[in-house]
Amino acid sequence: MPATVDRVQSGQTLELLYPLPINSALTVDKIRLSAITAPDLKQEPWGPEARNCLRDQVQRQVVRIEPASANADSYGRLWANVWWGDRLINETLLEAGCVFLDEAALAHHPHREKLIYAQERARILGLGVWNPAQPLRQSPDDFRRSTAVAPASEP
Repeated sequence: MPATVDRVQSGQTLELLYPLPINSALTVDKIRLSAITAPDLKQEPWGPEARNCLRDQVQRQVVRIEPASANADSYGRLWANVWWGDRLINETLLEAGCVFLDEAALAHHPHREKLIYAQERARILGLGVWNPAQPLRQSPDDFRRSTAVAPASEP
């Protein structure tokens, strides 16, 4: 289904200009790219770089949404593959070293082999987060866990 990208929120989340009716019970205006995970925006420089990488490709573009799930995530985003013309944007981000594979989401992913190849190529070439001179030293998930606000301890 076609949609116009209004805003790139992060390296893995798009906001659409018009909500998409996915089924009779679900309408979404945010897309979470499937099978990838982007550095957190606070992970300098790679978080902002991942957002810019995605923004440069799809901001204000008409893209095709290929839902990866019939349900939205806990933030109201639809898990999806995003196509711009004949390019799978999820794959393009991996090829540039802007994001990582989400290993847990790969088991039954329809583009599994393409995504694995794209990340391995970026890793071997030392692109983006794989750059040996400035690698991303902490996975996005580990970073988010380490920066989560801990509950206050009792006196």
